[in-house]
Amino acid sequence: MNGDNSTRREEKLVEGPVSRHLNRKISRPIARFIKEVSWFTPNRVSVFALLIACLAAAFYSFGNLLVPGEYRILDAIIIIPSMVIGGILVELSSIIDGVDGDLARERGISSSSGAVFDAILDRYADIVILTGITYSLLVEEYDIGLFPASSVGLTFNRNIVFLIFVMAVAGSLMVSYSRARLEAARLFNVEGRTFFGATRDVRLFIIFVCSLMGCPLLALLLIAFSGNITVLLRLLSVVQSGELKRAAQYE
Repeated sequence: MNGDNSTRREEKLVEGPVSRHLNRKISRPIARFIKEVSWFTPNRVSVFALLIACLAAAFYSFGNLLVPGEYRILDAIIIIPSMVIGGILVELSSIIDGVDGDLARERGISSSSGAVFDAILDRYADIVILTGITYSLLVEEYDIGLFPASSVGLTFNRNIVFLIFVMAVAGSLMVSYSRARLEAARLFNVEGRTFFGATRDVRLFIIFVCSLMGCPLLALLLIAFSGNITVLLRLLSVVQSGELKRAAQYE
C-alpha cells in the first residue's frame, strides 16, 4: 500500500497539465468503475487506447466520405464534422490512455513491463494520428491554409506540409525519448526546464482543439514547434547542469 501511495505521489509530480487538470478527473473514475471487471486488464486498456487513436486517424483521412460537409461560423471558424469526430476521438484516446495506469494502481499491480508496453503503444498512436491528419491535408487539390476559414491567405505547399509533418513526428517521439534518457540518467528534473513543454497530453489536446476549429495544419505546426523546443530546452538544461557540476569540482 505504501509503495502504491508513493507511486501516486510521484505520478502527480510528473504528469502534464492537461492530464492533471482534465484527463485524470475522468480516467480515475473509469478505472474505479471497471476495477472489479476481470476482463479489463491494463494492457488491454492500452490496446483499446491505440485502437481509438487508429479510428481517429481513419476519420481524419476518410471521414469526409462518411460525414461530408463543412460549416462556417462568422467566417472565422470552420467546422468539419469528420475532423471534429477525429479530434474528439484523439482526446478520448488520451483519457483512456490514463485509465490503464490508474487501473493498475487501483489493483496494486503496477509494473515496469506494463509501463513499457503502454509507452510503446503510445508512440505508435502518436505516429498514426499525425499521419492521418497529414494525409487529410495532402489529398487537397490546392495549397493548404493554416487558417482555412480566415481571409488571410497563409498557405503552404505539399512539400512544406510534409516537412512540418516530419518535424511534428520527430518532436513527438523525441519528447518521450529525451524524458526516458533523462530518467535513466537520473537527470529528469520536474521542477526545472527538463519538464517544460509539450508532454503527450498537451500535444493531443492541441490536436483536439485545432480539430474543433478546423485547423489541422495549425495543430501539426504547433506540435512540431513545441515538441522540438521542449527537447532543445531539455538539452540545454542538461548541458548547463554538466557545466555547473564541472565548475563545482574545481571550486
